[in-house]
Amino acid sequence: MNRAMVLVFAATLLSLGATFCQAAYPDKPVKIIVAYPAGGGPDYVVRVVAQKLNEKSMGPFVVENRPGANGTIAASLVVKAEPDGYTVLFTAGGPISIGVNLVKKLPYDPVKDLTPVTLAITAPLVLMVNASLPVTSVSELLVRARSSKKPMSYASSGLGSEHHLAGELLKLRGGIDLIHVPYKGFGAAVGDAIGGTVDLIFGTVPAALPHIAGGRLRPLGLASAARVPALPNVPTMEKSGLPDFEVVSWFGLLVPAKTPPDIVQFLNHEFVKVLNTPDIRERFQQEGMIVNASTPDEFARYIATDTRRWAELVKAAHISID
Repeated sequence: MNRAMVLVFAATLLSLGATFCQAAYPDKPVKIIVAYPAGGGPDYVVRVVAQKLNEKSMGPFVVENRPGANGTIAASLVVKAEPDGYTVLFTAGGPISIGVNLVKKLPYDPVKDLTPVTLAITAPLVLMVNASLPVTSVSELLVRARSSKKPMSYASSGLGSEHHLAGELLKLRGGIDLIHVPYKGFGAAVGDAIGGTVDLIFGTVPAALPHIAGGRLRPLGLASAARVPALPNVPTMEKSGLPDFEVVSWFGLLVPAKTPPDIVQFLNHEFVKVLNTPDIRERFQQEGMIVNASTPDEFARYIATDTRRWAELVKAAHISID
């Protein structure tokens, strides 16, 4: 009896010790590894959130950019990190729901090696053409592409990017031929679209807005289920005659697998609270983004659905980057 009581007492102390240790989290800087370059959409979003968290003395949260290989470099780094909540990943779908369908030797398993914390932002893609191209709608673009003696071209931010897959979906749904011209990043791609080297390009609404407002690119259709406030006069691709055409870029927070559940919940609670702040929601909405903060389980289901959707497109369009 005495031995049993001693064992119970010892177990209780260990449990309390672990609770006290985790209750102090974070007691040192938390590195937020961003899978894309500084100044891009994911980087901008997470820096806004990190600043708010640091203002509340919840950190410090330090943003570190690790771009490359469509986000897989950053994801690989986080997968190998200690699952203690001090190294987290902020990424778009590239290395998660897209990469698993396109890269045969992905150095990690997005489902087994990472734990979702929260979906943060979604941003639909918009189809744009060079302002000098004499087309003002998706239907006019399809007519021009079908009657052209040589295939029209579209730019993307790289093989396997959402911009690339959106172009392949346009080929499939529109029944047209297009030449894919990949670039190293959206900046180079959009520069050549503006210059007329390529005919059309897909971009997220936030990245596209300055070029549309400046009259350098003409928007034709939104790859979303509904119109967005930032581009109220641009119809969806479905309303333009191409059903089941939705390409949405999402940004979210993940941590290494086996991260303690209470740390996952802490990160979820703090990030969601900031994201749902009215001024933050309004700020992001004006820039073409939609706040979609979620629970970890909701984010896991979202990733699973997104992964299946890309798998269907990759199979139907015979897309390969290996």
